[in-house]
Amino acid sequence: MQCDQAFLYSMRCIGDEDGDRLVDIVLAGLDEDSELAPKHRLMAHLIEHDELPPSSFPPELKRFLHASERFPQFDMEKIRRGQAVFAEHGPEMMLSLGTYSLPGAYASNDGAKVLVQTDYLVSFPQRRLLETAQMVIDVMRPGGLDRDGRGFATARKVRLMHAAIRHLILEREDPAWDVERLGIPINQEDLAGTLTTFAYMPLDALEKLGVRLEIEDKDAYVYAWRCVGEIMGIHEALLPNDFAEVESLAYAISAGQIRTEEPNEAGRELTRALIDMMEGMLPGRIFDPSVPAMMRFFLPTEVANALSIERSLLGSIYVEVGAFLARCFTRWRLATPLRRFLFRHLSLAMIQAFIDHDRGGKRAEFDLPLSLRGAWQRH
Repeated sequence: MQCDQAFLYSMRCIGDEDGDRLVDIVLAGLDEDSELAPKHRLMAHLIEHDELPPSSFPPELKRFLHASERFPQFDMEKIRRGQAVFAEHGPEMMLSLGTYSLPGAYASNDGAKVLVQTDYLVSFPQRRLLETAQMVIDVMRPGGLDRDGRGFATARKVRLMHAAIRHLILEREDPAWDVERLGIPINQEDLAGTLTTFAYMPLDALEKLGVRLEIEDKDAYVYAWRCVGEIMGIHEALLPNDFAEVESLAYAISAGQIRTEEPNEAGRELTRALIDMMEGMLPGRIFDPSVPAMMRFFLPTEVANALSIERSLLGSIYVEVGAFLARCFTRWRLATPLRRFLFRHLSLAMIQAFIDHDRGGKRAEFDLPLSLRGAWQRH
């Protein structure tokens, strides 16, 4: 793995050759008879449907989404160990998705410009968070990354959506995308940075909450996400093999892309929409101050300030006292029941909101497998 700044900068000029080629094939094969232009028909189907594309789409699309004959040679035993970490600590990890991973991604000055241009994260933040959460559960559920696993198909679909968004942004004339200054939209460095938000930040969040994992468990969790990155077309030199590598990669990308001295209006807009949405999902207004407080607890102070995350004395008391007690109880070997009492109420409330939410379009309900429901004591 390489993470020096010169190499990372060069990766900003590279997209996803296979994904981009497929989008070109799909758009060339679609007719103009529909009310929507071909490019928008493709995006609409990816956003609103779970099932395979209809026959009007080229067969190459189906082969790409379910290319099990080109399934990589993964260490499945190591993947299952990483998925076992998620089964044990998934609620806290899912909570960190909204309070650490996503705002951490929005702090990237250049990457946030791509996200805000898609409009979906600002206009439909709950649907976007729900889709992201569903992807995490699909790949980290038991068997999710098997040859015919749900996570494999989900990761390929997200890869195709990235390529479609890249195509739409590059062809837009007003405003035109500044490739020379910003690089290709959803470029390899941004993809690797997003991978660290899933592979590194949840583990770091557990550490901040007083959870001590064996290094072998951390390495296995990172390896599972490394495999997801490979499925999604991330350059091999940007794929971390263990916790030490993903930590180095996260810090290297943050050093180049999170520029707190510069205004980041796109990141602030995305973060505000995320906070408003999460506060609306939690049970009772009394917990609302805890959302920005948890973001400030996980994020570096200068990053939270750059995103204009508000300070809340009440929320800070909730989070700081809870985390302090969790650390104390870790030393007394009573962390698990206390952590569930302090944090899992919020975590499971958010997951239950996902289950109850209407995903829109012709979509199945949010899918949480029974194995994880049981592990998380949600019946």
